[in-house]
Amino acid sequence: MTLFADDTALFYNGNEREIFEDAQRDLIKICDWTSQNNIKLNENKCNYIVFKNTHSSPISLRINNTPISEVKHANYLGLTIDNKLNFEQHIREVKKTINNMCYFLRKNVFLMNQKTKFQIYYAFHT
Repeated sequence: MTLFADDTALFYNGNEREIFEDAQRDLIKICDWTSQNNIKLNENKCNYIVFKNTHSSPISLRINNTPISEVKHANYLGLTIDNKLNFEQHIREVKKTINNMCYFLRKNVFLMNQKTKFQIYYAFHT
């Protein structure tokens, strides 16, 4: 289990059947702990991803009797990870962000003073 701010991730490896049994057992423990400590989980924001080269059999993980969905890619701490670990989706998202930033700069550079231009330049070149 890894925790960062309000993000929690569970990682497992091994036999597929055992992984899902362990994951469901841990999810039940987490639900019990959050309930005892008056913390509400948002089941709609929970999902899981399977890193595997072949197609896996469908499984059902649940939080508080709410099924959580399997996703092909997930965002974790600013990194988009896909189930094949090829990072194509992450690269597309980074390119889109950079293109948006460049467009903004092109359209607004004439409004910026010299100090702001230097700050932007050093931010991109350090």
